[in-house]
Amino acid sequence: MTSRRNSSSELAENLPDFVPLSHDNPFLTATVFNPEEFLLSRATTTLPELRAELRDYLSTLKEELVQLINNDYEAFISLSTDLRSEGSKLKSLRGPLGRLQSIVLVCNLISACICLRGV
Repeated sequence: MTSRRNSSSELAENLPDFVPLSHDNPFLTATVFNPEEFLLSRATTTLPELRAELRDYLSTLKEELVQLINNDYEAFISLSTDLRSEGSKLKSLRGPLGRLQSIVLVCNLISACICLRGV
């Protein structure tokens, strides 16, 4: 009986520490998910408890995803609205930018002519 207790206590000592499911869980944040290590970390959890824990975490993840989408959607709509008001300002720059472009083209042409005369 004592040897059985020792072997079960040794087994418990070799099992990974129980870490609640969260974004900080090393089994979930690993570069490569290892299902064996994850399940070993839950060796003392019954399958119904594990199923319930995974469903709760999935629910949490879905809520966070919806919140992220809503936040990004609000930012996107805000950006779109802000850009609409900038349209008239951008149109007002067309004239001056067109004149500036013409001046640059004339300067380049004059510069090319001067270079050709100097040769």
